[in-house]
Amino acid sequence: MEKSEFKELKKQLLSGKKNGYDLLTDAGRVEMEDYCAGYKRFLDVSKTERLCAGETIRLAEEAGYRPYAPGMAGCESFTRRTGASLQPGTGGWRRPPGSTYFVWTATT
Repeated sequence: MEKSEFKELKKQLLSGKKNGYDLLTDAGRVEMEDYCAGYKRFLDVSKTERLCAGETIRLAEEAGYRPYAPGMAGCESFTRRTGASLQPGTGGWRRPPGSTYFVWTATT
């Protein structure tokens, strides 16, 4: 079997999928590297669950989240539970279509 035939057969039989990194543009690579650097900093600070929750709160507050207080509606908030866990959310009161009551909706 000649090399050209082998290459053609290889192309037909094997997967030609590329790694996601190979598909990124230069701008995408820079954005990915920035994200990864931030994640590494987060991991360096977050050695325990409590430190992780504290760092997450700091980052959430930087992003505009506030500690949840009863009566808050339509805002980005978080609730710290037992000092070591966190529940972020964006929610508000809304009226479901065709109903006469209101429900609290939250996305975590």
